[in-house]
Amino acid sequence: MGPREFRTLAHRYNALRAALIRRERESEARGALLALEERTRTVDRLAAMAETSASFAHEVGTPLNTVRGHLQLLRSDIATAPDATGQRIDLVLEQLDRVTTIVREGVDRYVWPTPAPTAIDLGALARRVLQFLEPSFVAADVTVTLDGADAVPVRAQCDPDMVQQILLNLLTNATKFTKEGGQVIVSGTLVNGELRLRVRDNGVGMTKDEIAYAMQPFHQLDTSPRRQSGTGLGLPLTKALADANRARLELSSEPGVGTSADVIFPAERLFKS
Repeated sequence: MGPREFRTLAHRYNALRAALIRRERESEARGALLALEERTRTVDRLAAMAETSASFAHEVGTPLNTVRGHLQLLRSDIATAPDATGQRIDLVLEQLDRVTTIVREGVDRYVWPTPAPTAIDLGALARRVLQFLEPSFVAADVTVTLDGADAVPVRAQCDPDMVQQILLNLLTNATKFTKEGGQVIVSGTLVNGELRLRVRDNGVGMTKDEIAYAMQPFHQLDTSPRRQSGTGLGLPLTKALADANRARLELSSEPGVGTSADVIFPAERLFKS
């Protein structure tokens, strides 16, 4: 075998060696990529679990804070206003039953309860929620009213527990971002065949960027005049609950003027009273 043959053989050997090295590197790269993808999936699953757990804690904590206020008032009601005692107990039991359902569904299936739509009187439901949250409003020195006897003039096909939680979240937010002596108004109006269930406050308000920021899970605004901290889940969860009931959540706000939160039920979900 002459020098030319040796050079050809050496060239082929080097080419084969280079190809094997490339394939080995490609295999290592694929292995690293697969490992990275698996870690990413694990992180995503953990993040989803963390968000779900925090969501349950938020939805359970909101009514429980008010239940505590009612129990404190109940002690004085028993002695001074026995007729009001039963009504207050009914309010507390209603919320405890609702919280129990949330917890049971979460523990059993780690999911939110499936919506159970029914035709409900949104005006009556709003009055019930305002009555339940009264101790929180008094403690915050915020006046909350339902705008007119027929503020919500129609019934809607929706899940009453979920809509109640929507109102609880929106009213809690409105109270948190409204100064002492401020006002919150709940109303319902028909616009182009759709029902707008509105919670409007004269609080600190938000810019467009702050609205977008507030709709992201775990992002908290620090503009509350009460310096109250939260989970950053109130508005994202409210939007999710509205979506589950085929409604829309829309926010409009102006710094220093206040915020309006509209839950919009489309015409096909409404029934004339």
